[in-house]
Amino acid sequence: MSKIIAIDGGHNIPQDLGKVVLHPNTKKRIKEFFLNGYVALAAQEDLIDRGYIVYDFEGSLVRKKIPFINTVKANVAVEIHHNAHSIPTVRGAEVIYHPGSKKGAILADYILTEIRQEGFETNGVKEGWYRYNPKLGKFYAFTSKIWSPAVIVECGYMTNNEDLAGMLKANYSKKMGKAIARGIASYVKS
Repeated sequence: MSKIIAIDGGHNIPQDLGKVVLHPNTKKRIKEFFLNGYVALAAQEDLIDRGYIVYDFEGSLVRKKIPFINTVKANVAVEIHHNAHSIPTVRGAEVIYHPGSKKGAILADYILTEIRQEGFETNGVKEGWYRYNPKLGKFYAFTSKIWSPAVIVECGYMTNNEDLAGMLKANYSKKMGKAIARGIASYVKS
């Protein structure tokens, strides 16, 4: 298997910064966009150090990201996110793959295993959907329209105090990014 990886931080277009929460002490706004980008950058750097060809993709999901990933023929595609939930006790990293994708499920398991081994709380590998639109139903373009195994890594819940406290630590992005990179590398080697 060649070593071409597409990995990106989600919500990377100006009109979509993802979830925004208030810092519990300073009340400053914490934007998902930045957390996603820092973790993605750490994972990209680690993969480059391992000798992988790494592509970052950005822009509109359907018009730019998916065609780009398919054009470069990436062996693996990963989009990094940080989750939110209306119930503040829900926490832990999750890795989402497209229903029916056996390779996606295996990739998701490798990544979540490394996240757990790094000491992060996890909430499981999920066969799931990227977004839900009340008019269109389930929408899963990222994981279903890419030819290679593709997963979405939700690094934890910004709406959970314990997860958020971990995200605000100085070494968080590097530790989470390296765990994701190790999971990807293990999958590619398998």
